[in-house]
Amino acid sequence: MTDDKRSDLEDLMNFRGASATIRPVLQHVAAQGYTVTLAAGSSHWRVPDSAGAFRCALPHTPSSRSAAARANSVLRRAGIEPMPSTKARPKHAR
Repeated sequence: MTDDKRSDLEDLMNFRGASATIRPVLQHVAAQGYTVTLAAGSSHWRVPDSAGAFRCALPHTPSSRSAAARANSVLRRAGIEPMPSTKARPKHAR
């Protein structure tokens, strides 16, 4: 593997170019053993299953802060373990 291909692969695995709201979600999915690839000519990350069949797509640069929550619901519907919530519980729920 040449140095150029290796740096491209490292950039992809670091999800370079993805927004800060969606990058932790992508890293969480990749840590579960799924291959996350940027679809050619698209602004979405594709998540195939182990057989290569399409599971779900996540936005590359979402337009709102609630995109991570929506991404978690997409993952849940696709049967992938969603990222744990980082929100603190409200005081009235304690």
